[in-house]
Amino acid sequence: HDAGCDPSDAAVEGVKRLAKQSHPTLPVGLLIRNKRRELGLSQDDLARQLGVAQGSISKLERGLGGEQHAPAILAALKSERKG
Repeated sequence: HDAGCDPSDAAVEGVKRLAKQSHPTLPVGLLIRNKRRELGLSQDDLARQLGVAQGSISKLERGLGGEQHAPAILAALKSERKG
């Protein structure tokens, strides 16, 4: 096993840094949940958009895993506009 940093790990850490800069007291999962709800999207809607399991969205929002999906989720939410 390579001791170096996996590129996906670097992306997750970058997302966490950005989240802390924006809202230092909120975990990434909570930021994602708040933004998703603000846009009127269900976990299932977002999961279908991204081609991931709804459970991955749920786990990430609850802080139980799914961090590998955080960069794609945040990018999708950032580009979404409330209709």
